[in-house]
Amino acid sequence: MFERITQEQVGSQRVILPLSGGLDSRTQAAALRGNQPISSFSYEFPNGIPETRFARAIAHAMGFDFQSFTIPCGYLWYNIEQLAEINGCYAEFTHPRQMAFIDQYPTMGDLFYLGHWGDVLFDDMGVPDDLPFEQQVEVILKK
Repeated sequence: MFERITQEQVGSQRVILPLSGGLDSRTQAAALRGNQPISSFSYEFPNGIPETRFARAIAHAMGFDFQSFTIPCGYLWYNIEQLAEINGCYAEFTHPRQMAFIDQYPTMGDLFYLGHWGDVLFDDMGVPDDLPFEQQVEVILKK
């Protein structure tokens, strides 16, 4: 069902798939396997966790194009005006690593295929199985 819904949502658009190596992006990659060409990417900080290594392995296994980005120090200062315009200064916006390579997106595809917070919302996270519905909603809202 997930693959069918994914295909319905994606259609024939050129898909941009961010890959972190986590459960969410791996699941999305599996749902997109065999579709039209997929442009995948990942990023990491200098001397940080080598996320691009895991993402590259996933992209290779799925047959996706892959680009690796390194987030340079001070990246936000070069794009903060553009970011403020995009965000409208509506919410906190000083951590968007993706701004470091925003100019690359138009060449990568037409549609972002994103999956956020699947692990946060659907992993156990120590929540009792018999928690009443109202308390489940409170837990989710706190997350």
